[in-house]
Amino acid sequence: MKTIFEIAKNELKILFYSPIAWLMLIVFTVQTGIQFADIFNSIVKSFGLGFATGGGITEAIYSNDLMGFLPRIQQYLYLYIPLLTMGIMSRESNTGSIKLLFSSPINNYQIVIGKYVALAVYNSVLMIPLLIYALFGFFTIESIDIFLVLTGILGLYLLACTYSAIGLFMSGLTSYQTVAAIGTLAVLAALTYVGTVGQAIPLVRDITFWLCISGRASEFIRGLICSEHLLYFIIISSMFLSFAVLQLRYKRSKIASLYKALSYIGVIFVIVVVGYISSRPSLMAYHDSTQMKSQTLTKNSQEVISKLKGGLTITTYVNLFANDYTSVLPQYYNSDLNAYRSYMRFKPDIKMNYQYYYHDSPGFPVTNPKDAGLTSKERAERLANVYKLNFRYFMSDKESEQIQGLSEEDYRFTRIIETEDGRTVRLRNYLDNMRVPLESEITAAMKRLTVKPPKVGFLTGHNERSIDGQTDADYFTFAKSLTFRYALISQGFDTEALSISDGSKIPSDVDILVISDPKSEYNETEVAEINRYIAEGGNLLIATKPNRTHFLKPIVEQLGIEFMDGVLVQKSENFAPDLIFGNITKEGASLSKTFMAMSAKKEKITFPGTSGISYQTDKGFTLIPLVATDSIISDSTLCWNERNIRNFDDEIPELNANDGEKALTSVPLALAMERNINEKRQRIIVMGSADCISNGEFAVNRLGMNTNNYALITESFRWFTNGEFPIDTSRESGPDNELKLVDTSDRKIIKNVFSIVIPGILALMGIILIVRRKNH
Repeated sequence: MKTIFEIAKNELKILFYSPIAWLMLIVFTVQTGIQFADIFNSIVKSFGLGFATGGGITEAIYSNDLMGFLPRIQQYLYLYIPLLTMGIMSRESNTGSIKLLFSSPINNYQIVIGKYVALAVYNSVLMIPLLIYALFGFFTIESIDIFLVLTGILGLYLLACTYSAIGLFMSGLTSYQTVAAIGTLAVLAALTYVGTVGQAIPLVRDITFWLCISGRASEFIRGLICSEHLLYFIIISSMFLSFAVLQLRYKRSKIASLYKALSYIGVIFVIVVVGYISSRPSLMAYHDSTQMKSQTLTKNSQEVISKLKGGLTITTYVNLFANDYTSVLPQYYNSDLNAYRSYMRFKPDIKMNYQYYYHDSPGFPVTNPKDAGLTSKERAERLANVYKLNFRYFMSDKESEQIQGLSEEDYRFTRIIETEDGRTVRLRNYLDNMRVPLESEITAAMKRLTVKPPKVGFLTGHNERSIDGQTDADYFTFAKSLTFRYALISQGFDTEALSISDGSKIPSDVDILVISDPKSEYNETEVAEINRYIAEGGNLLIATKPNRTHFLKPIVEQLGIEFMDGVLVQKSENFAPDLIFGNITKEGASLSKTFMAMSAKKEKITFPGTSGISYQTDKGFTLIPLVATDSIISDSTLCWNERNIRNFDDEIPELNANDGEKALTSVPLALAMERNINEKRQRIIVMGSADCISNGEFAVNRLGMNTNNYALITESFRWFTNGEFPIDTSRESGPDNELKLVDTSDRKIIKNVFSIVIPGILALMGIILIVRRKNH
């Protein structure tokens, strides 16, 4: 060990007495200093403009994938290391000192490890500027997530050390330093490219993907230490250091080429086997170093996973004619798998399977002229040839029709999750910017395998809003749309249209009954059945429209609810007067974290064509106004109940006190009610507008208005189920939400310090050290 340290000490002297090491350190400090100052100053500017009010400043500055400081360093760190390592071994050959080493009582292992230790020490010096930026954040960011930053720096240090091991080996292959540097870059390029090799062959895919060095520090930068990546750096470094030891050994003595080749192959074999084993989910260990555990599944998801006993298989069915099929081509299997790694952390026996098939559907029209006149099989064969897929493994359209669940999903991109005992649930992609299911959708699907999913029954028979209808007024989007992320069926619910007009009973397995905008009266038998459901404690959502509120009177009057006469209107320059922008009330905000956040952000919920709601407090219910009109009367918020005008496209309403119209404030637009009855908690929501959750309202985007009607659906039904569905996967904001000791006037100073002063100090230190060395 003493010999190793002596070699390392000597190498460090050579490094720090040469201009190249100091120049590299200074250039690295200038580049990182400019980038850090720009990113930090952008946050300072945002605060100065009043934009940055939430938590997560540490992540925004240091680890954000799009603009974070540390991810940028990972992208160009490879450019520095070859300049450092290109002479570490080749110098010995050029100066002839290699012969002295060979004749001394020093073995090959000591030479290689000693030089590598010197490189590791230099890499730690290279990380000092990053530690300075972390220290600066420690003093200027309130409650900084310091371990997130330090974990990211650790990942970059391990990456630099791995690059150094590769560079050390390449330096020993040639006496030309330039060739060694280029060779190192070539090996790094090969280790980046290897992740795309053999991706259609399962075992080869796992090996080559593991060998890939691209993005290996990313999880460290995000604050997650995974044994797979930690061991990767150690294993790959060991492989190239072993190569360097063998290379020195074969320089000292002549050995048959076959024996040399077998030695290198043996090292590669051992490394690949160890690496493959280390990448098995059941053998991985994790540590989330973030203070809010943002790299770990939420507690609700962990609880669901803990209840899934036995193996779990996720089979992805890929229709070549549907959207998103390219995202799971064989070369992207492992990337797709990453979306479920957080689940495998807690349930490593999850298996991922992929099945290609082809099946025509009205939703997949033929758009390519090359496919005109071809059968579905011929079209699929053409696509398979384009993507170099083996068509023999494709299911035909007839075979795919035998797979339960695919037809229900219209043969779109579908994953079927199956337990060992045969229970299944479907998971799908969506037509939004994110496309893929996120934690809330994945966990909701898995939870359906552990509990009876809540069933929502939609009453029909009197032209109520239909869950199958596609018109603007219907409820297909939020109830059962396959492509809408917030639809009930994607959030864990079952939905069913039901009628009691023939004397049928409301099924006992209905957990929530929706009565929305009937256009004719319920007969006595129907009213009695609905009242029976209410009396037994059934949950209920009631929505209406002005001028049709009387159809619901026999139902709501027993609840102490009355709909106001007329239509609520509101003064507006840009929107129809009967479009009311409702506010989450203080009481409503207490029901949900989402409602609370909406209230803080002043997000609105739109109520087109709505009645106001009045209520009595003596019916045994706890009453909670969820959404209400503005509480202050002004020219821009004036609201009243318009009794005369009905055609708001052609007429402009005016407040007319003579007609019984009056200015209104804080009028409830949605009201929540709850009580204990029959040993359970009954919950009811009444809405003055049936259009606020309609297909049309979810499809419209009003310029300049910050609205969120989706939340009214998700949070209302979460309240109905006492938080069971939809799954709450929200996270608390981090405490790092304020800057201290700096303001917008300091931005120039910050940039000068990090891009000029600190590099200047390093340059001065280097000059003094090199000059003193020459003078002695």
